[in-house]
Amino acid sequence: MKLLFALILTFATHTLFAQSSDALAKGKNVYVMQTSANDNVKDYKDDAIAAIKDWGYWNVVDTKENADIIFDLKADSHKGITITSWGGQTVSLNVALLSKSGEKLWQSETYETSPNGTNGFNGGKGSLRKLIRNLKKKFN
Repeated sequence: MKLLFALILTFATHTLFAQSSDALAKGKNVYVMQTSANDNVKDYKDDAIAAIKDWGYWNVVDTKENADIIFDLKADSHKGITITSWGGQTVSLNVALLSKSGEKLWQSETYETSPNGTNGFNGGKGSLRKLIRNLKKKFN
C-alpha cells in the first residue's frame, strides 16, 4: 500500500512539474510588469525587458492579452549606509511568473543589492542582474 501511494505521489508530482515546465517553456510570450512596495522605487521594467530580450528565452509582448506568462517584477527599496555601500538606495527585487489567469507558476528568491562601485552605484541594476542570472540557471 505504501509503495502504491509513493508511486501515485511521484507520478502526480512529475505531472505537475511537467505542466509547470510546459507553461514556462522557451519561446513563450511574456508580458513584463512591475509592482512596487513604495513610491521611492525606480521603475526597472524597461531594464527587465531589455535583459529578457538579450537572454532570448521568452518573447516579450506589449500587452497582457498577447502573453502566455506574466512576469510580475516586485520591487522594494530603502535608504541607508551598509558595509558595502556609502548610502543610497538599496533595492530588493523578485519575480513571480503568473499564468494569464493569475495563477502563480513560479516564484524567485529575493535579490537585494546596495549601491557600490561594482554595480555603477545602482542597487536596482545589481539586483536585476542577479535575478536574470538565476533565471538563466533555472530555465536554460
